[in-house]
Amino acid sequence: MLRLTVIQDIISPVKNNKFFIEEDFVIDQQVKDGQICVNIHYKYDNSLYFNMVVSIDFSNKASAIAQVSPGIIIKTQSIAIKELSDAKYQLSNWLIRLEEEMKLMPLERKVFEHEDKIRKWEEVFEEVPDKYFTKQEAENLIERLEKLEKELHQKIENTVDPNLNIESELDKIHSDMSSLKEQIQILSRKNWMSSFLARALNWANRNPGTIRGIVEGTKGLLPDEVSSKIPNEIVELLVPEEN
Repeated sequence: MLRLTVIQDIISPVKNNKFFIEEDFVIDQQVKDGQICVNIHYKYDNSLYFNMVVSIDFSNKASAIAQVSPGIIIKTQSIAIKELSDAKYQLSNWLIRLEEEMKLMPLERKVFEHEDKIRKWEEVFEEVPDKYFTKQEAENLIERLEKLEKELHQKIENTVDPNLNIESELDKIHSDMSSLKEQIQILSRKNWMSSFLARALNWANRNPGTIRGIVEGTKGLLPDEVSSKIPNEIVELLVPEEN
C-alpha cells in the first residue's frame, strides 16, 4: 500500500478543486494480484473514474498506468505515468475534463445511473421521483440558492470566531453555489439534493455557530414533498452536535 503522505499528494487536486468537493468522490487503494491499485470514482456515476495501477521497480522508482473516463479524446483511455509524481498532474487534467463533460451534457440525457444513488441520503429521499428539474423549477431553485448564499455571507461576515478565515470561507461557499447552479441543469432531483446536502453538511461542520440559525433556510431548497415530511431529519443531518 502507498504511504498516506503519497496518497494525499496524489489526490491534492481533488481537495483544491473549485467545482468539485472531496465528498463527490469515492477514493480507495487496494492490493490486487500483487499490484497497488488507487481508485477514484465520481460518486454519482461509476462510469466516471480515475483508476491507477502502480508499479515499483527494484530501484524503488514508481510508475503507473491509469485507466480514466473521460479520456483525453475518447470516453475511456489508458495513460502511462512514467513517474508517480506526475499522477496528480494527470488527475488535475482528468478533473478538468470531467467538469467540461458534465457542463456539455444535454439536460435530457440521463446523467447518472440509478444504482449509483448516494446511500447516505437515500432513506431521506426515498419518495422523491428520480426525474430532472423543469425549467421553472430550475429558475426558482437558482433564485433560492442566491438568497441562501446572501444569508450565509451575512452570517459569516458577522461572526466573531477568531479561527475563521472569513474571506476563504466566503470563497468556498460561492464556489459551492456556482457548482450547485451548474448541476441543476445536469443532475436528477434526487442526485442534486444529495450533492446539495453534502455541501450543506460541510458548511455546518466548518461553521457550527453561524450555520445553526439558518438551517431552516436549507430546507426551503428541497421539494415540498420532502421538506414537509422530514423536517426533523434534515435539521439533525445539517446541525452538528455540540460538545
